Amino acid sequence: CEDLDFRGRGLSRRTRVIVSRAGRSAFKQKLAELTENHGIEVHSVNPAYTSQQCSGCGLSTSKNREGSSFRCVHCGKTLHADVNAARNIIGRRSAPDNGFRYWSKESILDYLNQEVTSYWGQTPDLILKRFHARTAGLPGTAQCKPGRTSLSVSK
Repeated sequence: CEDLDFRGRGLSRRTRVIVSRAGRSAFKQKLAELTENHGIEVHSVNPAYTSQQCSGCGLSTSKNREGSSFRCVHCGKTLHADVNAARNIIGRRSAPDNGFRYWSKESILDYLNQEVTSYWGQTPDLILKRFHARTAGLPGTAQCKPGRTSLSVSK
């Protein structure tokens, strides 16, 4: 599980009321009971970049996600964004320092980028440059034409 902030717009008003009434300590107590009574393991992980990182190839970029849709610009994996993020959260259980629990966002991104470079033999920047080269000139994409400084959109 990740450390959740229950004040966000992502929760319904009813859910926020229920959670705030129950309180964080009661929520944590319920998780402890699940562990004790049913043997369910609960892990806290840092959620940074879980919604932008591909659960398939590992590439982290904001270009992977648009609203509730997730489509990796590198490997093409397509999932609901929440399913992809959940898979990344599950994968963080085995990450260094207890799921990057106390790492800064910058440190996490550096680590994820090193993992991608190590696995694919290419830096994320190079992968993204190749993505931009593949999509240049496609309908609905913005591009600069040679000899011009203004931006034009192809139709």
